[in-house]
Amino acid sequence: MYSRKLSMLLIVLLVLFQAFLVSGQDVAREETLIIGSDLTSNVAADDIFNPYLPAVQRSLGMAQLMEEMLFYTNYETNELMPWLATGYDTSDDFTEYTIHLRDGVKWSDGEAFTADDFVFTINMLKTNPTLRGAAGIERAIASVEALDDLTVKLTLNDPNPRYIQQSWAVRISSSPPIVPEHIWADKDPSSFPNFDLDKGWPVFTGPYVLTSSSQDQRIYNRRDDYWGVETGFTDLPAPRRVIVATAGVDEVVGARIQNNEVDSLAALSANTLVTVQSRNPNVIGWTDESPFGYTDPCPFYLEFNTTREPWDDPKMRAALSYIIDRDLVANIAFEGQGMAAQFLFPAYTGLMDFLDSLSDEFAASAYRYDPEASAAIMESKGYTLQDGVWRDGDGNSIVIDFLMLGFNIGPTWGRSIQILSQQFEDGGFEVNVSDLDFGPYWERANQGMWGVRMAWSCGSITDPHTTLSNFHSDLVMPIGETASRNFGRWDNPEYSALVDQLGQMAPSDEGYFDLAREAMTMFLADVPAIGLQQQLRVNPFNTTYWVGWPTADNNYVNPQSWWSTAAIIIHTIEPAG
Repeated sequence: MYSRKLSMLLIVLLVLFQAFLVSGQDVAREETLIIGSDLTSNVAADDIFNPYLPAVQRSLGMAQLMEEMLFYTNYETNELMPWLATGYDTSDDFTEYTIHLRDGVKWSDGEAFTADDFVFTINMLKTNPTLRGAAGIERAIASVEALDDLTVKLTLNDPNPRYIQQSWAVRISSSPPIVPEHIWADKDPSSFPNFDLDKGWPVFTGPYVLTSSSQDQRIYNRRDDYWGVETGFTDLPAPRRVIVATAGVDEVVGARIQNNEVDSLAALSANTLVTVQSRNPNVIGWTDESPFGYTDPCPFYLEFNTTREPWDDPKMRAALSYIIDRDLVANIAFEGQGMAAQFLFPAYTGLMDFLDSLSDEFAASAYRYDPEASAAIMESKGYTLQDGVWRDGDGNSIVIDFLMLGFNIGPTWGRSIQILSQQFEDGGFEVNVSDLDFGPYWERANQGMWGVRMAWSCGSITDPHTTLSNFHSDLVMPIGETASRNFGRWDNPEYSALVDQLGQMAPSDEGYFDLAREAMTMFLADVPAIGLQQQLRVNPFNTTYWVGWPTADNNYVNPQSWWSTAAIIIHTIEPAG
């Protein structure tokens, strides 16, 4: 007990001592914001700040403190919040967007931020297809031009009435950041690390600059020449220094926030939060009562690799779906406070209303717990149950190649691995679990080297199109090549044609939801993926040093501290004193 407390104290002293050494000036703890990131283990690439390289970790402060977005989506108000842009216009057919940039924005090196930087960034992505997010830019944008220093015109390949919200307003986590042409123009973006503290790199427009980077933390100091103050757009954020550190396992980070060593965490189990609050009442959740968490826009789901036997057969996919008790999975994963996901949508009002209109279709689908229906399918396929295992005529069993993020990602994932594996085995299937860290997991997931996988579905937040578009046939890649979406390679041209029609309509258009229901009916019949549970994300805040955190009673913005929208939080919090 005492050795652990001593170790934790030494960690805190080391963090604060490093912060002092970096800047050559003392910054008091009450002026320092310390954030526990969404990463639970140290990162290997501590010298890469190119946002378009796969190895970069933007959630370690880069996206929240240095990068700034054109717009932010406020989940709590459903408003588009202009930031680097002041607004936009669109053509009647939604193929042209004119974006108006804010006057007076400057890069951290003092150079003006202009439309030329925007055009340069788009063209850089269009001509370098290996960069992160480049495929989406190429797929969406036909051309880009600067009409003047503060006006950019985008011409799309296809009509898209929701383009700005989907692509440039932090719909989920972040948006493509714009980079300064005067620094990047002579660099190879596929290898440029964008890191040289002596040169002031990385250069972005945000109110903080990087002063130190290591594998477990990054330290940022506030720049008092921030453009937002000069233009009168916003005040300086109150923290003079921000430290963003990798978090660690549940009990460790719980002890850190309990001991006032950290001011916010990306995740904590509900039970640990209760224990922490009993010892430190300054620690708060999104709500005052259980389950304490915020409904994350990315529910957990199960996806099938539809190119691999037996999951290339929709009836076999249905057989597996029938043996999953989603309520049990959700409650075990979230310690009795779980919420099953009816589909791959977050439990937001508009989307739930849409699912309610499909009650008959769901009742007739495999999206329910029905082991007898599963057994009937297996018997119809020629399998017999032998010692609790389904076997074919040659005695061969079905082994589920189950791809999961590892136990060390967090307790929710570990509990999910256990309960899902148990349900698969109880249903007569053998299981081979591969629980991997982020890098290896996504390498296998992207290339289709798996049979069944669990992941999170980041898609729709207001209307069904975005999630449905994630399973478009155009996204299908050969096994071994990297997919950007539709990792299960589900290929349904008829469904994809409906999604294309939806993409050219606004939700308010007549017939929109009729088409969406038709697409959903195909999806439910073919079972390419299964909703599991909503993410009730407990990301606590500590009010010992900083107050003004977003909560259900003070919901000025959504509370994710690892998203780009955390910039709004950092501009809002104030010293507790």
